[in-house]
Amino acid sequence: MIVLKLRRIGKSVGMILPHEVLEALEVTAGDTVCLNASRRGYQLTSQMATARKIARRRATALRKLAQ
Repeated sequence: MIVLKLRRIGKSVGMILPHEVLEALEVTAGDTVCLNASRRGYQLTSQMATARKIARRRATALRKLAQ
């Protein structure tokens, strides 16, 4: 488990992600991430990881749309 401290950034609140978390998510500064709610809590994923997951789940429909 990695514990992160929330910091005030202007009128917002943010957190600094350690290098190992950025590598695991395969993201860099400026990329978009998704915070997904689930039964087990929240999960932070890269936007590309979310897109790949949707593409795998809807592969047949996407192939038909591509024709």
